[in-house]
Amino acid sequence: MQDYYCLLTHGFKTEKCYTPNEPFEKIESYLKSINLSYKQVFNKCDGKMQVIVYQYSTLYMETFIIHRTRDLQ
Repeated sequence: MQDYYCLLTHGFKTEKCYTPNEPFEKIESYLKSINLSYKQVFNKCDGKMQVIVYQYSTLYMETFIIHRTRDLQ
């Protein structure tokens, strides 16, 4: 039995999230800490995994993956 709601992957780091809103709060907190303007350019969910891509004003992109299961395939 899992003790968390989902997993959030960004770069080489994967963290546990315990509520449905927590991954989005962590993403927003991270993006704001960079101190550049950004916008969401991609968001797709297949039920097991959600991939969200943001683009900064510098054109650099950040990818976040929300995993709803332990199977990371």
